[in-house]
Parts: sequence; C-alpha cells; structure tokens
Amino acid sequence: MKHHFCKVSIEGDELSFTAIDDDNNIIDQFTIDLSSTSSTEQDLQLNNPIFSIAPNPFANTIQFLQKSPDSKPKEIEIYNISGRLIKRIDTGTSDIVTWRGKDQFGNKVQNGIYIYRILYDNNVKTGKIIKIDK
Repeated sequence: MKHHFCKVSIEGDELSFTAIDDDNNIIDQFTIDLSSTSSTEQDLQLNNPIFSIAPNPFANTIQFLQKSPDSKPKEIEIYNISGRLIKRIDTGTSDIVTWRGKDQFGNKVQNGIYIYRILYDNNVKTGKIIKIDK
C-alpha cells in the first residue's frame, strides 16, 4: 500500500498542493486563489455546472448544492490547510451533499480554513471553506 503525501506552498494569494506517493511520483496538483473574498461568490461565477456552498463560514454543517442537471459531482474531497486529506465524500446521485465537519474517522475538525475539491465528469472545482464554532 502506498501512502500519499501533500506538499503545500504559498506564493502571493495562491495556495498550491502537490500530492505525491512514497516513490516521490506526482499524483495530482492544484492551485487555489485565496484572494477571493467568498468561495460562494466564486462558485456562482461558474458557467456549467454551478455549485453553491453554504453557509460559508459554517459552524456544524455545510452543504454543497449542485445546481445544473447536466453534470453530477462524483466526489468531494476536503483538505486542511496543511494539505492533508480530511474527508472524502462519495456524492452518489445526490444534488445536495452535507459535510458535518468531521474527518474520515468521525472526529470533529478544528476551526480553520479548509480546501474543497469537487470532482465531476472530467473536471475539478476547488475553493475554500471556513469552519468557525459559535
């Protein structure tokens, strides 16, 4: 079994993730523009499909709503700011997916900034969400 690691780098307003395996092979790379004031605003600018994430910031739960009937998300991944995969959610055929702020083991995650990746068709949508307990 190979383990996956993530290298994280910050340059200006860009946060870059590079996933690598034990043999130092690059598995995946993506960059997120942190200058956006709201991931929801950024998501609403997509042409097709349109995803809405609310509420953001969130306290206990956050919903990912897919608004286009043309394409369905297959999977949502949640990463902490260090680049560690926190939760992988198989969306099935649902238009609404709820994340309850827990990791793969059912532990409540800490307050902070998290990065989401929505995988759909042959595309990936990334953005940030903020967890703040009240």
